[in-house]
Amino acid sequence: MRLIDLFENSNSSTVPLKIKNGVVKLLVRSMGRDRFSFQVLGKTQELAFGEFQGFERNGEHCGSVEEIVVSEKYRRRGIATAVYDYFQSLGYKIVPSDSLKPAGMEFWKSRQLFEDEEPPVLKIRLGRTGITPDSPAKKFMTAFEAATQENFLNPKKQQLGSAHAELVVANRNTIHIGDIQSHQPGHGGRLMRLICELADQFEVKLTLWVEGYEETSDDQLFEWYGRLGFVSDPDDEREMTRWPRVS
Repeated sequence: MRLIDLFENSNSSTVPLKIKNGVVKLLVRSMGRDRFSFQVLGKTQELAFGEFQGFERNGEHCGSVEEIVVSEKYRRRGIATAVYDYFQSLGYKIVPSDSLKPAGMEFWKSRQLFEDEEPPVLKIRLGRTGITPDSPAKKFMTAFEAATQENFLNPKKQQLGSAHAELVVANRNTIHIGDIQSHQPGHGGRLMRLICELADQFEVKLTLWVEGYEETSDDQLFEWYGRLGFVSDPDDEREMTRWPRVS
């Protein structure tokens, strides 16, 4: 079944959506040409909204969530996961959107929907942004890998002491910090200082997505990253950027 098949007699459809701690409503509206807007509704307010685009690719019926914005109060309740699951249950092969932001990339990684594909930030942008061996981001990665060791449990991560990080080349001038963890006090700071020093040296922008874990709160991470020169995106404070400090 495709979403468009649900709108033979109406331009909208409402279905129940199961999330953590309850059931909400998913309201989907047809925008024509297999494109749809959606809202996730609680009893008295909107919890999330976004758009979905269906299309054919290599003989398969595919679709992408072009955008999903979840109200801050209702994040981490499985709303985005439930929305993706609903579209997938209709028979769409869900693929990453071309406009995926760092937060969206982290969500895709957590769902393990990439299968054998490269993360979209690499797959889509490599050919368009002139990433070559002499680009700032590639020079950064070469220096970073030389100063650290490959994590023996996950070859996508590099390790310094007991801290390890997964970095992604977003474009020729940008590195996205997908994950950073430390198992001993001070090691995470040492690794982040190295990353920032290399970013300044090669004039590379850094981006990341803030999400607290275990005993580290979001507020503590905001303060920590802020001391390192990261600032929050005006539209979403969890998306933080650090511009290179050029002397």
